[in-house]
Amino acid sequence: MQAKGNIVLYNTRIYEEENLHPEQFYHKVKRVKRIRTSKHLKFTFLPTSAKDLERNLKLWEYANGNLNALNYDHKYFIIMFPEWLYLFLRFSTYQNVMDCITGALTGLYAGEPGQRQKIESKLERSLLLKVKENFETHFSEFEDFSFIVAEDWDLADSINDYYFTKRKRFMSRFDYFFRDKCGNPIILPHIYPIYEPRYENSRFAKGSFDVPLVNSYFSKSDWKRIIQGDSKDELIRMESEEEPWDHWKKNFLKDNNLSVR
Repeated sequence: MQAKGNIVLYNTRIYEEENLHPEQFYHKVKRVKRIRTSKHLKFTFLPTSAKDLERNLKLWEYANGNLNALNYDHKYFIIMFPEWLYLFLRFSTYQNVMDCITGALTGLYAGEPGQRQKIESKLERSLLLKVKENFETHFSEFEDFSFIVAEDWDLADSINDYYFTKRKRFMSRFDYFFRDKCGNPIILPHIYPIYEPRYENSRFAKGSFDVPLVNSYFSKSDWKRIIQGDSKDELIRMESEEEPWDHWKKNFLKDNNLSVR
C-alpha cells in the first residue's frame, strides 16, 4: 500500500466492534496472512442517492477519528485517502463539506450548460434543489452561457468573443462565491467547474466526480468466521494482500501497547 501523496489511516480500535480486549482480538486475527484490499470504496462529489450521502458522512467521520464509522457493511481495517481529500475532510465541518459540494456543483451547472441534464437527472434531489437555488441567486445571468461551434471560423470567433468576455465574469463570480461558501480552499483546485490553467487537474473539468479509496477489510463472512467464531482461515485470496496486513498488525500492536506472543 503506497503512502506517497496519501494519508493512510489504520483502524487500531476495531476490537471495540465486538467488545473485545485488544489482546483477545489480536489472538483471533494473528493467523491471518493477508487482507482483502480493493478500490471499491469511494467519496463522491456527485451524490446520486441517500446511500452516497451516508457513505460520504461516514468517510468524514472516519477521517475525523471515528474509525469504526463505516463498519456496517465490510469491517474496514485500513483506508488510504489522497492527502488533499483527507485534509479537506479533517479540517472541515460536515456542513462545510456539503456546502463545498453544492457550491462546486452550482459552478458546474452554471459554467458548463452541457452538464446540466446530467446534474438534474443524477444528483440527489435535496442537493439538486440547493444547486438550483444557488444558481438562481448567484448565476442566473449565465443561463445561456455556452460556446458556439460553427463551420465558419471567423463567424465562430466573432460570436465567441462575447462568450470569452462572459467567461471571465463567470470565473470571477465563482471564485468569490466559492470563497464565501467553502472555508477550506484546499479543495478548490480539484473541483474547479471549467478548464482553467490555474487548476488544470480539476476533476470536475474532466467530468470525474468520484474519488476511489484504497482500502483493506474483512467481509461480513470473514468477520463472522474469524472474529465471532474460531476459524483459522488465513484469508489467502486473489484480492488479498500481505503488505497492508503487516502494516496494520504493527500499528495495532504499537497503538495498543501489545507485544507479539
